[in-house]
Amino acid sequence: MSAPHTVAAHAPPSARYNTLWLLVGVAALSVAIGWFTNEHVITRDVYHRVLDARLDASRVDAQFDFVQQVAVWGYLATPIVLMLRLVVVAMTVQLFLLLGADVPFRVVFRAACWASLAMCAATAARTAYLFLLPADAITPASLQVVPSSLASLVMYPQDYKQPLYSLLNLVNVFEIAWCVILYQALRNGSRVTARSAALATAGTWALLSTLQWAFTAYLAAAS
Repeated sequence: MSAPHTVAAHAPPSARYNTLWLLVGVAALSVAIGWFTNEHVITRDVYHRVLDARLDASRVDAQFDFVQQVAVWGYLATPIVLMLRLVVVAMTVQLFLLLGADVPFRVVFRAACWASLAMCAATAARTAYLFLLPADAITPASLQVVPSSLASLVMYPQDYKQPLYSLLNLVNVFEIAWCVILYQALRNGSRVTARSAALATAGTWALLSTLQWAFTAYLAAAS
């Protein structure tokens, strides 16, 4: 078995600045989507509609008020959370790339940043879907709908507690776009072979999706 080849990728200063501005743009977009969701989608009435069956009205109001009070801190923490998520994704990609090539971390991180735009689009699509629903139609089931997902095409939203629903939710246009962007960014940013880029992309998506599915299925079963 031949040793992994080393990919030489000395990023010029312009590439580093491009990565920085890309990261800033993704963070700003994430904050904007979060602010719009908190202000115009997940309102006090929605909180009552979703939680009244489990909590009394006073506790629902207290929880909503608390969330509103700490929302600013959530916005401030968004860049940190985003950075941590991208680092985890990039480290996972690099782990799979080690099977065929030694790629500098900055190259992989930049590819993960580009791919994160697809996840921003997914969040924006879910927010738009909920915003366009009548207020009385937002339920725990509708909060789990991912537009364009396989689950939204072959299952009912009321089935959201089933593990199969969570699994099919992960098969959607935005996840496919994430894979395509990540693959193309790896190919463009370095001399990674098509085989290595495809293996790293597929392996990362499969691993992270499995973890997300298991966590989502557990929360749905516990609710």
